[in-house]
Amino acid sequence: MWNDAWTLVDVAVREDHGQSLAIEIELTANTHIIENIERDLMAGYDRVIIVTRKDLEDSIKALLSKHLSEGMKEKVDVRIISEFLAR
Repeated sequence: MWNDAWTLVDVAVREDHGQSLAIEIELTANTHIIENIERDLMAGYDRVIIVTRKDLEDSIKALLSKHLSEGMKEKVDVRIISEFLAR
């Protein structure tokens, strides 16, 4: 996983306890988000965090709800840029 998969995500994080996170920065709300999430999870990332603007949050969540399986939805979080940076 740690070869090509590292180059396919916007930010890749491997936590001390071994969990891997793919962080995707999304500034549009279109279906390429679904392809990115599926690719990240198939590459072996444990979780995917979508970081976006406040005005796109609802549109992105609607896309995820429509296109992802329940199992995938459980592994994806959507966060607003300002909230993500404040943590």
